[in-house]
Amino acid sequence: MKIAVDMPARQRIFHSPVQTDMYEVIYDHRMRRWMVMWYRHGVQVFRWFNARGSQFEQGRTRAILFFKQLQLGGKLGSPKPDQCRSGVRGVFFDKQEKSWVARWSNCGIKTYAMFSTEDLGFQEAYNKAIERRIHNVRQNHQFMFQRTRWKGQRRPLGTPHT
Repeated sequence: MKIAVDMPARQRIFHSPVQTDMYEVIYDHRMRRWMVMWYRHGVQVFRWFNARGSQFEQGRTRAILFFKQLQLGGKLGSPKPDQCRSGVRGVFFDKQEKSWVARWSNCGIKTYAMFSTEDLGFQEAYNKAIERRIHNVRQNHQFMFQRTRWKGQRRPLGTPHT
């Protein structure tokens, strides 16, 4: 593998990141460094090892040794699933208002609907919040046919345009 270190800009070769045998140890050509990736408390974490100039193999070795230490220590972890206390994304409980809140985006504007547990009861407010969220999200994701635009004379709808 060639590394473009002391070449003029025209002769440099650009590659996508190189991986070793291990999925978690990656070489970044642009930054000229090795990266080790693992999960800490479900969140993806990186540590970099310098590989500029003659330090390419040293950086690679350090990255692999660091990964092996994490592996032996049982600290590699795993990614967390998307967590939501209500069980439905975009629906949450507001403690101050004592109500279930449904959240969705309407034309880029965040919109909220509140359902009071004091008025409706806990389960009924929760169900209505879920209904409102699902209804509005489905409205935004409907497939609508668009009329074909024709240059020139306008032809009434229902006539063939071929």
